[in-house]
Amino acid sequence: MREDLRRNRFRFILAEIELGSTFAKLALNATNPVKQQRNEKNARRAFDEAVRFTRKARLSTEERETVEIGVNRLRAALHLLNGHA
Repeated sequence: MREDLRRNRFRFILAEIELGSTFAKLALNATNPVKQQRNEKNARRAFDEAVRFTRKARLSTEERETVEIGVNRLRAALHLLNGHA
């Protein structure tokens, strides 16, 4: 049961990173300022959730490294959008 919970948290974190990355790409490519702002906000929300859940998760070393790579990439994209991750 605990292993399932741990595995599901890891999957959730990866899904949030992927979602945030998708929103960040949409924001970076948006020509409409309203859409750009909305997508940036959604990317930021996904980033925040991924970080929050990572703090609570008991991840293996390999899983933690995978998450850190994804979070760092998303953070870089947010910086490109003038956010401060």
